[in-house]
Amino acid sequence: MTSFSAAPRAAAPSGISQSNADSSPLPLSPTSAYYIRRLLRQNFDRLHSVVATGAGLAADPFSDILSVLRSLYLDQEEAEKVATELDRLAPLHQGLTSRTGGYRKELKELEDRIFWLLGLKYEAQEQLGNILVVDDTPDNLRLLTATLTQQGYTVSSAISGPLALKAVKAKVPNLILLDIRMPDMDGYEVCQALKSDAATHHIPVLFLSASHEANDKVKAFEMGGADYVTKPFQIEEVLARVQHQLQLHALQHRLEQQNEKLQDEVTNHRKTAQQLQTQEQFLRNIYNGVEHAISVVDVLSNGKFHFVETNPAYERLTGLSQERLRGRTLAEVLTRDQVQVLQVHYQTCMQTRETVVYEMAFPRSKTDFLWCRTTLVPLCNEAGRVVRIVGTTVDISEVKALQAQVSQ
Repeated sequence: MTSFSAAPRAAAPSGISQSNADSSPLPLSPTSAYYIRRLLRQNFDRLHSVVATGAGLAADPFSDILSVLRSLYLDQEEAEKVATELDRLAPLHQGLTSRTGGYRKELKELEDRIFWLLGLKYEAQEQLGNILVVDDTPDNLRLLTATLTQQGYTVSSAISGPLALKAVKAKVPNLILLDIRMPDMDGYEVCQALKSDAATHHIPVLFLSASHEANDKVKAFEMGGADYVTKPFQIEEVLARVQHQLQLHALQHRLEQQNEKLQDEVTNHRKTAQQLQTQEQFLRNIYNGVEHAISVVDVLSNGKFHFVETNPAYERLTGLSQERLRGRTLAEVLTRDQVQVLQVHYQTCMQTRETVVYEMAFPRSKTDFLWCRTTLVPLCNEAGRVVRIVGTTVDISEVKALQAQVSQ
């Protein structure tokens, strides 16, 4: 890390701050500024300001990084030094992010430095995650445990399926690395037991196997596995996949926490207009940033369904833009055959007021299909009537292709 030691200060009176805002441009490239804004959006619910209370920064760090720097660093020369440092740190962070595994500590140090220069820091020390490694080969256990521990993870291990289930009951991990071929109780059986238990079904399972057969991979995903790594594995690949799964797990946990917090505040009427706007912006950032395709459909009084909103991932998956869908019914944008199928699932969701999961193929060409799995979640009003249905769609074409390969 650099020895540069500038630190943010409280903003001066508006006259001084305005004078600095009109001074020479700061040496922060648009590319670096954009990358830092994206980094802030990804983490802003876990950050708080280190600037003195009452400083009254009016600049928005999510849209105007340069104004933030001019507000924090009232001396032009100092502001230029900080901008130069941020311009150096941003591509370093981006470069490490693009590499495969093994750089969590370095990324965290860079993030801490970037946020500190912007007058921000994490609310609390970030926990990298608890991982359970299950393998009947002691050498594999030692290698994975030592490597993951070195990366800062909290690691426990089990040499059999039954011991793994006991370990999970004693302490629920954030991720399980699970060998498939084990005596007495194989990895498939362990995963099935985990997924059938409400207390453990949410734990992501990363399968480890020496098999390269397509049917083994298909079975792993059918059992609820989140990912699959073949042996002999490259440790960099394992670290990259572990980091990816833990990031997804952390995002889901943060979403659940935010949702519970939002529901409590709405119920108790304790939200102010500014709080509502902040929470809405947080959810909007996540809504637009998630990889899963999301569609929101209103249930009309005449029994028809019309689109309210879709996220960018939905357009990337289906080719249907939000502008084309918004305010239109299913029949206005889809084929007759598609509408007949979808109508059944939406009606079932509305009538039962329960979550509905279905799979459907959309033709991309005469010989190629896009297979999707969609989960419909009903939203009810105070009277208990379903007024809105939220759909989450994922591309399962690869799994279907593997299944077809196995069946042949």
